[in-house]
Amino acid sequence: MEETIKTKEDEYETDDSDLNTMALHKAQADYIRVKWAEEGDNNSKYFYTINKGRRRRAHILRIKDSRDNWMVDSNNIAQAAIDHFCNLFSQPDVSSDMSILR
Repeated sequence: MEETIKTKEDEYETDDSDLNTMALHKAQADYIRVKWAEEGDNNSKYFYTINKGRRRRAHILRIKDSRDNWMVDSNNIAQAAIDHFCNLFSQPDVSSDMSILR
């Protein structure tokens, strides 16, 4: 059963599609169900694996800047984000004529 999970993890690492994600989660759930029946209520490895996947997906690997150039270096990604929000919040206020709503 552990070999099945390892295989599913390897497949997920190479292709993190929804199908591979569901297959990995099903294999982990099946394994935990069997392990719980044998050993009791200790399922910390399952939750560790789930959190590890979430942390991996939470990283920004690349981002486009305002000139449609891909930034892949951490410093460039950070600078592109800073520039975006500085430009976003430093634009002049647009006065709106509320009388047109009548």
